[in-house]
Amino acid sequence: MASGRTPCSGCQERDRELLRLRRRLAVLNEEHQSLQRENRRLVRRLAKVERQNHELRQRLDEARREQHRQTHPFRRKKTKSGKPKKPGRRKGHKPALRPVPTPDQIDRVINVPMQECPTCHVPLCDPAVVVQYQTDLPPIVPIVTQFNIETGYCPCCRQHWQGRHPEQTSDALGAAGNTLGPVVLTMAAEMKHRLGVSYRKICDFLATYADLHVAPATFVRAEQRLADLARPTYDLLLEALRQSHVVHADETGWRIGRLNAWLWVFSSKEATIYVIRTGAGARGHQVPEDILGPDFDGYLVVDGLKSYDVLEVAKGRCNGHLLRRCKELHDVVSAKEQPYLESLSGLL
Repeated sequence: MASGRTPCSGCQERDRELLRLRRRLAVLNEEHQSLQRENRRLVRRLAKVERQNHELRQRLDEARREQHRQTHPFRRKKTKSGKPKKPGRRKGHKPALRPVPTPDQIDRVINVPMQECPTCHVPLCDPAVVVQYQTDLPPIVPIVTQFNIETGYCPCCRQHWQGRHPEQTSDALGAAGNTLGPVVLTMAAEMKHRLGVSYRKICDFLATYADLHVAPATFVRAEQRLADLARPTYDLLLEALRQSHVVHADETGWRIGRLNAWLWVFSSKEATIYVIRTGAGARGHQVPEDILGPDFDGYLVVDGLKSYDVLEVAKGRCNGHLLRRCKELHDVVSAKEQPYLESLSGLL
């Protein structure tokens, strides 16, 4: 049997406070769960933004490196799909028809008969003659020239003298009397310094196509003699460069075998000078000081290399580097600064 006893006012107040606390706790739990869901969403969004930022930075760095790579014109560029472009003409472009020129000189004429079908062995109908031209090189056969050189002693100065023909490339006699002619030496220098072929491969080429067996050291010594012969011309070009009103200068990395070096170029309307230097000061201000000389009073157009800053000459900044810098800043600056960047690019 239940008693009719009622709780006291203190207990009722405690029960009401406990109920309020339970309701408050439920609300806080719901807010906590909501904040946890929002936090997880923000974490996923932050991870996505970081991935996009990392991808954009990689693309920006790749675009900047692309401009400075010397071999990039020979690589296939990627399309929007990420696959490299296929070689050949673009879709919709008409093919470039190669004209068939008529040679100015015909050295041989060969008749190619065809009178019957090679399968059915019956005479052909509507016979006609068409013309085809083929251009080829003759077999390269070395030409050996014997020089009968007259020699003798002078009774006055007591010196030994020998004749010299314009086609001779050397005065060597005896064991070193078998020399190479000017055509072979010129071809080797052209292939080495303009086409970038090594001397060993040049020797292989001559042995294969001309049956001419040469040691690589022979071309090395011939190159040294050629450099001595070209030195007066180089000095004249250097003097013309120093008297120019405007000179453009630039430098790039270079390799001499396994040795790191720097290739410098100084160009004006009158002359262009190339300089290859190695060592600690290969990229320092000593190189332009040496090439331009102490009396240069023209304008030197350079990029942002700090080696040029110490030079006591009037300098100008290369517009190509400034335009490239503007192009790089185009993806970085805000939309408010874009008009100033476009104005600067238009001015340059």
